[in-house]
Formats: sequence, structure tokens, C-alpha cells
Amino acid sequence: MIQKMTAHFKLIAIILSIIGLVTFSLFILEEANQTIMFATWAAKDARRWDLVLYGLDASKKINRTMKIVNYMFGWIQPLSFLAYRSYAKATDIYIESAKSEVIAREPELFVGREVELLFRPTTIKNGMLCNGRVCIERDAWIEKSLGEYQRIQGSLIEDGKFLVIRP
Repeated sequence: MIQKMTAHFKLIAIILSIIGLVTFSLFILEEANQTIMFATWAAKDARRWDLVLYGLDASKKINRTMKIVNYMFGWIQPLSFLAYRSYAKATDIYIESAKSEVIAREPELFVGREVELLFRPTTIKNGMLCNGRVCIERDAWIEKSLGEYQRIQGSLIEDGKFLVIRP
């Protein structure tokens, strides 16, 4: 009888240890993302958009790792799985919204990167549709008029004095 109880307690201890290993790892990844979030807020206040982008790139990698760990092993603790899945989704939203702020404030930081944004041209310069310093070529524009929004995706390049999104 005592041997059976001891065996059950050992099994329970092993299960709790494995659950703890997974959830603690997820917790540390969550904390890393939160630390980055606090750091990017401070960088935004200082108008250090390069640091904000650096933090967002790091957060995206950490969040990807957290999703992989959660989807591979998080199922052993279903409530934790749901919580970390929600946290990862919230982090994705923070990353995208903060990137929107960076591209609005300092679009030059995205030169050579793929971008996706809602673009609303306000002027035409050198045959391109522009909004501030960012332009797109007319052939990338679906039949809409100036002032209307369109989702644009492409690579941001420097073209003379313009920043151009090329699909």
C-alpha cells in the first residue's frame, strides 16, 4: 500500500515538474517581452525610433519562440496554453502598432525592409503617389483617388530624395 502511494506521489511529482518546466519557460519568455515593451515605451518618449525598432525585432523573435514552445508543449497545462496563446496574440498586436508608429515617425529606418501598411496618398510627386516622405509608384495603386486608403506591401527603398515602397 505504501509502495503504491509512493509510486503515485513520484508520478505526480514528475508530472508537476514537467508542467513547471514548460510554464516557467513560457513565463520567462513573457517577462522578456514585457521588459522589451517597457524599454520601447521609454525609447518612444526619448524619440529613439532606432531603439524602438531594435526592441520590436527582438520581441518578434522572442514571441515566435514562445509560440513554438506553447504549441509544442503547452497543451500539458491547458489553462496555461490558453493564457500564453492570448499573450502572444497581444504581443503581435503591440509589435505591429508600435511598428506603425516608427514608420510614421522615422520611415528611413525601414529602408531595405519589407513593410505592410495602410497608405493614403495626399500628393503626386515625380509621377508617384506620396504621403509625406513615403511614395508608391502609380502602377501599385488600385483605382482609388487621392486621400483614400489602400493596404500596400513591398520593400522600402531610397530613390533620390524619396522613400518608395516597391511591391
